[in-house]
Amino acid sequence: MAATNMAKREEDTTMADVRKNANTMPAAEFENFIRACVILKSTIVGNAGGQPFSVYDQWVAVHGCIMGVRTPGSAVFRNLGHQNIGFLPWHREYLRRFELALQSVVPGVTIPYWEWPSGVPEPIPLFTNARAHPIFFTSSVLNAVGGLFALNGPAAPPAWWPPGFRWRIHPALQVGGSNILRRGSAANTWPPTAAIITSIENSNVGAGGNPYWTFWNRLESDPRTHNTGHNIVGGYMANPVFSPNDPLFWLHHSYVDRVWARWQLNRLAAQPGSSRTTHYPAPAQVNPFNGQVPPDGHRLNDIMWPWVGGLAGYSVNAAAAVQAMLPSFAGIQRRVRNTLDNTNMGGGLAGYSYT
Repeated sequence: MAATNMAKREEDTTMADVRKNANTMPAAEFENFIRACVILKSTIVGNAGGQPFSVYDQWVAVHGCIMGVRTPGSAVFRNLGHQNIGFLPWHREYLRRFELALQSVVPGVTIPYWEWPSGVPEPIPLFTNARAHPIFFTSSVLNAVGGLFALNGPAAPPAWWPPGFRWRIHPALQVGGSNILRRGSAANTWPPTAAIITSIENSNVGAGGNPYWTFWNRLESDPRTHNTGHNIVGGYMANPVFSPNDPLFWLHHSYVDRVWARWQLNRLAAQPGSSRTTHYPAPAQVNPFNGQVPPDGHRLNDIMWPWVGGLAGYSVNAAAAVQAMLPSFAGIQRRVRNTLDNTNMGGGLAGYSYT
């Protein structure tokens, strides 16, 4: 791995951060989130494929590479962040580390969440040019995103805006040659109702001997949940590899994580004396949906790439220019079990809660 070392904030801290609803949080707090994203996007730290890349681009590259990782002793590349039970732990670690990167440039900022059931996507406050900008719901064509992410930049840049900066997608992280953010989808299977989300948060039965199996499967891939949310936004959000190119990715996954955090609390309350480890499948449990033991990186005691502590034998199935952007996590080793408590993640990550 190359470029900056994302381990620079590894000190312990006792203050927990609070993530808020992006639709209702104070405008200044939401602006701080966008400001931090812009600062990371405009901070150049290296060169890949003949083009400079930013700190923000590094985080996009991490998500792109998790789609195909070969672990020590394996002959195949596997998706270690999606399509199995490690989906939630891996993204929790990923979002928390990105959140700390945001805080390194704008102290106190947190990742808001997109509360899916909050009415139709537009024109709620979140999807206006003053916040995350329209998603062009049920549009049959892709439309360029405006506001702060507009092709020519904001019409009236805020005082903190980097001079001359425009949000552009690095060539190595592009899909279809598009270097700007666009959104739009003809899909109309949105939003999920509050009753659907409550049902998922309270699910306590299912195949496989542990309710987590059914809970995870519903949250990642049920109609009107995670996968559909990506698709109804369209553009880069609809591309599973480089979806973090669109800052709406972080709000989308913050809500995914909130649903998991609430489900965990519900399971703990329903089973006094149980632990968060209890409510994650045991390492040898077979996936009831495919009859196989989950691949490396998904099981309770597995190490999660790229936080492998310098262990040899890992490789990724990604273009050389994408790999050149990967940040260094030297000396950091994280396992699935380390992510189970969002309020106290250890390893210098402290914790966070949700409103």
